[in-house]
Amino acid sequence: MYRGAPEGSPVFLLNKMIDDKNERFSASEAGNCDSPEYVSGREALSTGNRTDLNYAVSNEYVSTVGDAPDETGAPKAQESVTSAEFLLDGERLVPVGDLVRVIDNGHGLAWGTDAYLLSAFVRRHRRACELGSGCGVISFLVATHNKCDTLVSIELNPDAADRTRRGAGVNGLDGRVSVIERDIRTVKYTDEDIGRRFDCVISNPPYIAHEGLKNCDKTADDARHENNGGIEDFCAAAARLLNHRGSFYVVFRPERMTDLFCALRKNRLEPKRAVLVYPDAGSKPSLFLCEAVLGAAPGLDFCPPLLFYKNKTAPREMTERMAEIYRDCRF
Repeated sequence: MYRGAPEGSPVFLLNKMIDDKNERFSASEAGNCDSPEYVSGREALSTGNRTDLNYAVSNEYVSTVGDAPDETGAPKAQESVTSAEFLLDGERLVPVGDLVRVIDNGHGLAWGTDAYLLSAFVRRHRRACELGSGCGVISFLVATHNKCDTLVSIELNPDAADRTRRGAGVNGLDGRVSVIERDIRTVKYTDEDIGRRFDCVISNPPYIAHEGLKNCDKTADDARHENNGGIEDFCAAAARLLNHRGSFYVVFRPERMTDLFCALRKNRLEPKRAVLVYPDAGSKPSLFLCEAVLGAAPGLDFCPPLLFYKNKTAPREMTERMAEIYRDCRF
């Protein structure tokens, strides 16, 4: 148990990772890029006050799950939950809650708070699509929690697309989750391997304009920065793929809310439901979740603010509402 949460549960992992973040962060971990304009994700995104929830989870998760030292001080091996036939050399399975596993190769970004909350925010639909699926965590969570019948994951990076294909097998989703390796800026519903429109499109797009600081890991940099398409491109792709009155679910940074709303309206996607996520009552919001509907009339319903923690200082305790969301993967 850790602060009342069962060991290995999402609440346990989140509490422990965020509480340990500053202790593990040091200048020696900042990366080894030769070029001075490149900095590591840790150096660029660490806030020093643990208010960036997405950073705290995504960049620390892989290094902690399954690697906690035992009583002798030696690292414990990750428990195998399925056949190793799905894994290549240097890869391992990383659990996301009790039901989902993703294949990690040590490069790019692992799943974060934004991915889990976006998956929980999605309502039930028959045919779904994810734009920029990365390691496939959102696709797997949505399908595993029965929020769709079938789902198509669209990913540009060949390695990430391959891991998502194999990850579908790991999670027993071969017949429900398929992967298409393609640029979201060119994809359309008439493509031969898509064939028809979707009831919903989901995306956790890059948040940071490409002019900003770069990460020396190109895969991680592409996941953070708008190198292969900005928010307008993701909204345009969603509009091309959706049925009339279909839903587009997206998570974004609160400081770029205006950019998101403008991109949505430009593509006939009307924001209909939204929620701001706060680390605690005394902090600024760190995430913005939005559901927009293609061709809908104006009218936005803001859900009550979602607080991650009850208190600002350690030891921090997760709010009951957030604990329920992580337990059930639904709002």
